[in-house]
Amino acid sequence: MRNVRALTFLRQIAATAAPGVTAYTDENRFPGKHLVGRQGRLPGQWTVGNRIIPKSQTGTSAVAALPLPPGGRAADVVVGNQLFGVTTRSPHQQAALDFVRLLATARVARINYLTTGRLPANRAVLDTIVARASGPMAVFVDSLKAPAILPLPSYVSNPQKIWDEWYNTQLAALATSQPISDLLAKAQTNAAALLQQ
Repeated sequence: MRNVRALTFLRQIAATAAPGVTAYTDENRFPGKHLVGRQGRLPGQWTVGNRIIPKSQTGTSAVAALPLPPGGRAADVVVGNQLFGVTTRSPHQQAALDFVRLLATARVARINYLTTGRLPANRAVLDTIVARASGPMAVFVDSLKAPAILPLPSYVSNPQKIWDEWYNTQLAALATSQPISDLLAKAQTNAAALLQQ
């Protein structure tokens, strides 16, 4: 039900967007948690951090979180930011875990943020150095502080095909008039079949 409301809202926005804005084919190809007006869409916070957006665009573009509906709650998934972890199949799990712990230290997280523009995985660094962020970057910082934030789900079987189902469903929701509930039901059926293969 929540996906139907979210995609309905995005469909309404897409109906007033410039031609082509809702049909990007790179990562984060469709409007999701964040939309950017007038100049197109923003692929992620690293674009702001690395100052890839030309100064001439900063006066006409803005980043804003989608509004919460009545009874809604702030939640998000991390896409394109940095997540560190150790896989269950790693042959050197302890060494990998030690490396992850090093990457998550305040010192390394600060250096990583300053050199790459990617928001730090260390909450202390996020709360101090990045807390001074304003404008578009502040929206991304606030998103990472959402209490219900999760990593992007992964799938054991056919992960790319399952994500393609979701992308294609979003595209159909934004670019066609097909009932969104029907699109989601079809995607769910297809994804379930892909998981069983």
